[in-house]
Amino acid sequence: WAGFHYDQQLPPEKLVEAMVACARHDIRVVTLTMEMMPHIEAANRIEPIRDKRWVLSHIGIMNDEQISRVRDLGLVTSTNSNRYIYRSGSSFLKQVGEARAHEILPMAKLRDAGIKVSLATDNVPTSLFHPFWQIVARRDRDTGAVIAPDQCVSRMDALRNATIDGAYLSMSESQKGSIEVGKLGDFAVLS
Repeated sequence: WAGFHYDQQLPPEKLVEAMVACARHDIRVVTLTMEMMPHIEAANRIEPIRDKRWVLSHIGIMNDEQISRVRDLGLVTSTNSNRYIYRSGSSFLKQVGEARAHEILPMAKLRDAGIKVSLATDNVPTSLFHPFWQIVARRDRDTGAVIAPDQCVSRMDALRNATIDGAYLSMSESQKGSIEVGKLGDFAVLS
């Protein structure tokens, strides 16, 4: 069974059927978590989605094989670094172990695979400054430990995730996401 409202979920075959109909009618599908991948892949085998910018949100723990699958489908992603790094990074580290620490919100690997990742806050806190810092510093709030330091990204990469990749995810890159003549823009000037 799949779906967000677990008491109103579709059987997998109906979910895939709905996804195929969406793909055929250029309706973009936004899904939550890696558990949706088999359904997305099943729909893709029937009606290709590569250039449709379907979204896989709330990405968190991903191995190399999963990253390749996301890349091959052309999915756009969003993440909640508040959860996967800041609030629960040490818990996830205990869950997967040191040898697999690089799978916890693997921002550098996603970047290297060419996957667009938009930062998200999940509404708490509302500022993107927190996720921006979280993917650069990767510090767990309780322990202060740096979670998978090899997956830290530069400030420029984080800025790209917060701006251009976010605009790409929302299909509004012609209107925002970069500082260019004719685009919308907000500036924050900090000391």
